[in-house]
Amino acid sequence: MRVKPMHNRRGEPARNRSLPNCNRQHSVPRAFTLIELLVSSVLAAMLMLAIVGLLRVTNAHSKAAERILRRHPATTILTDQIRRDFVNARHIEIRPQRVRLFGYTAQDWSTRRPTFRPAEVTYAIAAHRLGSTLVRQEIQRNKFVGKRSRTDLLWMGAAAIEVVRFDEPSHAAEGEDIAPSPPGMSPIPARLFVAIYDRDGEPLCTEEIFHHHAVN
Repeated sequence: MRVKPMHNRRGEPARNRSLPNCNRQHSVPRAFTLIELLVSSVLAAMLMLAIVGLLRVTNAHSKAAERILRRHPATTILTDQIRRDFVNARHIEIRPQRVRLFGYTAQDWSTRRPTFRPAEVTYAIAAHRLGSTLVRQEIQRNKFVGKRSRTDLLWMGAAAIEVVRFDEPSHAAEGEDIAPSPPGMSPIPARLFVAIYDRDGEPLCTEEIFHHHAVN
């Protein structure tokens, strides 16, 4: 039995669609080249380094802010003490890591309140095995008890003290009766800048002092 070939409407032999078309082009997915992989790896590494650096900076700023908030009340007390002593002083001697004052700087050692009697006060950075500390030494002299002194530790970790003089020396108020200043001291200037720094160079307190303003 002879099978007649099938024809389409135009009379052309019909194609068998079940057979594959050898002339059809198949699309093959393109793979990444080695250079593209290397470039993407480098970009990913740079992005990771940037993220790590940003996290480190953020962490450092958070720690610094936490330190400031934690020590704020203490630095306020320290600043008040320094301002009171410098404003009520009449003579000064500045040396590296040390400043000596003489004037109405005495205070009651039991209450820590100022008495405005003559006294010599020294601020100094004392080095020790664990680091350094800001200390305040007060020397009082009177004809009844003679000479007596007291040393207070003001700030553990303080590493530097800076005192900058400005303007002309301040003149003592008329009618003041104060004992002669110790040797090596000069009249205190009308304007001073005082700063205390920690071991990282961060300021613990900074104060610009105008000597003609009295502090009680």
